[in-house]
Amino acid sequence: MRFIRALTILGLAAYGLALGGCASVNGYPEPYYKPDDLIAAYTAAGYFDIGNVLKTYNAAATPEAKAAWRDEVIEAHISAANIRYRQFEAALYGEATGSNLAADWLISGYSAAGVLWSDAAKAFNALTAVTNGVKSGFGKDALYDKTLPALLTAMDANRATDLLRIRQRQKDSQTGAAPYSIQSALDDLNSYANAGSLPGALTQITANSATQKVTAELQLSRLDAPDSAAMTGRKQAIAKYFVGIKGDKSKLDALIGDFYLEPGTPVEEYARLKIYSANAKTDADVDAIVKAIKNHDPNAKVQ
Repeated sequence: MRFIRALTILGLAAYGLALGGCASVNGYPEPYYKPDDLIAAYTAAGYFDIGNVLKTYNAAATPEAKAAWRDEVIEAHISAANIRYRQFEAALYGEATGSNLAADWLISGYSAAGVLWSDAAKAFNALTAVTNGVKSGFGKDALYDKTLPALLTAMDANRATDLLRIRQRQKDSQTGAAPYSIQSALDDLNSYANAGSLPGALTQITANSATQKVTAELQLSRLDAPDSAAMTGRKQAIAKYFVGIKGDKSKLDALIGDFYLEPGTPVEEYARLKIYSANAKTDADVDAIVKAIKNHDPNAKVQ
């Protein structure tokens, strides 16, 4: 019993040391500079003080000076957002891998003990079972490990989309195609910072899944007798109209009610309307859809 108790204590101590050692085992190299120092420098320069940002922008004597200050603020915010996102990403990976790795080390330690001391066999079997249970719990199960890459990919996609919008608006401002005020830039920067979030990633994945579902169901519906050219043209016009209102919750709700479809989020309602119109089999079915659309939007380009 004393031996088993000693082995247990040794194992728990080893596990604690392993956890401590795993703090840096997250798949990311140490940065060659201190990211927090860079953010501190941006803070000291006043880039994150909204009052100072607006005051400096409004005090700029020329449009060129305003644009130059705006671009300075944009670069500081993007840099800071990138730093925080990479830290968040590394923490997510570390949370998924650190405890599992520690548990693996602990099991290896028990195995070595079993080899060195034959009396440890029974203790090893029992402690390995316990450790495997701990490993499963700490790892947040296999589902977490499998979904994490998908979530990170969605966050990267959201951030890239927001960054593209910022860069395009900067370019349009430089060419005179469209103004880009500091207020608009701050709104875009806030969106960019929030794009690297798990809720945003889940929303993106849900939207993509809904689109994939609609595509599959449309393809299934087309396995039946093909539509005539005239019918296809009318359905395409209706589908285009739905694309144009997919962010308009009030119009979507009205049409969902007309067709007695299940209400939901804008993404879900848009998908249901597309499926409903695609499944129309006769001219009378399409006429009913067109009539409902015209009732709510007389200028809609459907017929």
